[in-house]
Amino acid sequence: MFNTGARVQEVLNLRRRDVRLDAPCQVRLMGKGSKVRLCPLWPVTARLLRELISECTRCDPIRGAR
Repeated sequence: MFNTGARVQEVLNLRRRDVRLDAPCQVRLMGKGSKVRLCPLWPVTARLLRELISECTRCDPIRGAR
C-alpha cells in the first residue's frame, strides 16, 4: 500500500469493503482521530489486489467475502 501513503495501522485496519477496484480505483483509510481519507490506487496496485482477493476467496470463501 506504498502508493497510498498509508500508515501501518491504517493498512492493518483495512477491510475488503474499504477497497474499490473499479474505476476510479481507491482505498478508504481510517486515520488518526477517526478521519477518513480516500486515496487513489495505482493501476498495478489495483491489479495485484484483485488477484490477491480472488485467490483468498478461492481458498476461503467465507473469509474472502468479508
